[in-house]
Amino acid sequence: MRLTIPNYLILLTVACWPLAGCSSLPDRQPVPFELLKQARVSGMPEVRTLTFEAGDVVEMPLAFFSLPIERAKSLSHPLTMLAISGGGQRGAFGAGVLYGWSEKGDRPEFDVVTGVSIGALLSPFAFLGRAYDGQMKEALTTVADAAITKTPRIIRILKSRTSNADETSFLQFISRVVTDDMIAAIGQEQRKGRRLFVCTTHMDAQMAMVWDMGAIAAIGNEYAHTLFRKVLCASASIPVEFPPVYFDVEANGQHYDEMHADGGVMNQVFGAAILSHLAEKSGIKHSRLFVLRNEVQTPEWRAIKPGLTGIALRSTETLIKTQGIGDIYRTYLVAEANEIDFNLAIIPYDFILQSKTEFDDAYMLALFEVGRRFSKDGPAWMKFPPGFTPMSRSSTINQPDE
Repeated sequence: MRLTIPNYLILLTVACWPLAGCSSLPDRQPVPFELLKQARVSGMPEVRTLTFEAGDVVEMPLAFFSLPIERAKSLSHPLTMLAISGGGQRGAFGAGVLYGWSEKGDRPEFDVVTGVSIGALLSPFAFLGRAYDGQMKEALTTVADAAITKTPRIIRILKSRTSNADETSFLQFISRVVTDDMIAAIGQEQRKGRRLFVCTTHMDAQMAMVWDMGAIAAIGNEYAHTLFRKVLCASASIPVEFPPVYFDVEANGQHYDEMHADGGVMNQVFGAAILSHLAEKSGIKHSRLFVLRNEVQTPEWRAIKPGLTGIALRSTETLIKTQGIGDIYRTYLVAEANEIDFNLAIIPYDFILQSKTEFDDAYMLALFEVGRRFSKDGPAWMKFPPGFTPMSRSSTINQPDE
C-alpha cells in the first residue's frame, strides 16, 4: 500500500534539514572552473564533451564524427536521426511509437540516436532496433514505484536529504533492463559508425554533458558497463525525486568529483545540430530528423493543494513543460535552416487519463497503446511544432510602404 505523508509533516521535515547532521552528505571536491574542459572520467578515453552554449550541441570532438562521416558517404538512404525527449513515466508513449512503427514494418535503422532523461533509458532500445522491442515494452511500462522507492518518503528524505527516491534501487532497475548483451551490441554498432548520445546536466558547471554511449560500450569491460548504466541513471535522475550521480574525474593530475543530474534540466531534446554537422561533413543532401516528445503540450488542469510540496512540484513540471516547447521550436529552426526533414510525434491532446502515482503501470500501459496506435493507424508525423504556422518565404519579403 502506498504511504501518504501529510503536507505539514513534509514541511516540518524540510524545515528541520538545516538542523540535521551532515554525516549523510558526501564530502566533495568539485572540479574548479578553470579545469572544466580538462576533466576526464578516470580510466576512460574521451567519451564525452561539455557543451558551453545553452541549448543544442554546436561543437563536439572530431573523434565523435570521423567514422560516422565515412559511413554516411556510403549510405543509400537519407541520413536519419531519432531524438527522444524526457517526460518521466510518459516515456511509455515513445516506446509505444517505436513498437507500433516496427509492427507497421517501415521503422528505419537510425544512424544517430539521442536521449534525455527517460529518453536516455529508452535510447538503447531505439538504437538497437525491433529485435529489442519486447524488452523495451517491459522496461518502459513496468517501472512500478516499488522498483525505485522501497522505503517511505519521509524516511528517504531524512536519510539522504538530497532526494525522495533510492539511488541504489534505481540503478539496480537500470542494470536489470539494460543488460550486458545490449551494451555489447551497442558497442558493435559503434564500430560500424552509428552513434548513440545521451545528455546529463553538470550541476556545478550549469552546462550540458553529452556522452558518446557507443564509445563507452565499445570498451567492453566491466568498468565500462558500469559507467554506461551510471550515465543513464544520471540522465534520468530528476532533481529532488532522485539523488544526483557523482563521477570520479581527473584534471591536471588531480582527482575530483562531478555532480550530474537529469539531462532535462538543460535540454528536453537535443541533436539537430549533430545531424546537420554530420550531413554537411559527409556531403549528404538528404537527412531526416524524428523527434519523440514524451509530453502533452496542451495545458493540463489539476487542483493544486496550497502546500510547499504541491506548489513546488507543480511549478517544476510546468517549467519543464514550457522549456520543452522551446526546445522543440529550436530543434525545428535548426532543421529548417539546414534543410533537414523534420518529423514530430507528441502525446495527443485528447489523452486525459491521470496517473495515480509517480510510476503508474496502468497509466504507462495506456500511453504505450496510444503511441502504438499513432505509428500503426494514427495521424502522420507533425511537420511543424505545436502552434506553429509556417509562412511562405515570399510572404516574409519586405514590401514598400504604400
